[in-house]
Amino acid sequence: MARVLVHAAQRVLSLLGAQLVRVPPCVEPVMPFDVLELALLKGVAEEKQEFFFVQIGADKVMNGPFRRLIRQYDLQGCALEPITDVDSLLARLPDRHVSILCVSAEGSDDKIIDAAFRAGVFPPIINYEWTEMPVERRCELKLKLLDHGYRFVDIGSDTVCLRVDHARSHG
Repeated sequence: MARVLVHAAQRVLSLLGAQLVRVPPCVEPVMPFDVLELALLKGVAEEKQEFFFVQIGADKVMNGPFRRLIRQYDLQGCALEPITDVDSLLARLPDRHVSILCVSAEGSDDKIIDAAFRAGVFPPIINYEWTEMPVERRCELKLKLLDHGYRFVDIGSDTVCLRVDHARSHG
């Protein structure tokens, strides 16, 4: 029966100038480009000498894809270990403009981003890991990001956020 359906579909498609082709399953999802790298390049181009990254959860992040970008583009910044008292983050942030906040803090990413917002730090780019955060907190964080003018996309276990709507944002 399945063979008959495939043959019939092939005949109809051939009348339209198309062909039915079997495609082998793809094991790894194929991304046509690296969204974080594109955002980073945009930020570097716009800020030139002032570009500065802050990493929270440095042990995990420094062994991830962001490490390649730091080396490839010779980025300046600081890496901090996860902080149990999120408000102590504020004392450790540099006095300069933060271009990208990259967070991987074992499920506390939302608390760190919230602390940065409370301190008036609204980086043009935020990258955080969402997989260890409960669904309710993930939704609350995304609503807060939208409220502050960010747009985002989930890619694998990370969310890449770009602040694009400064006029509507509250920060």
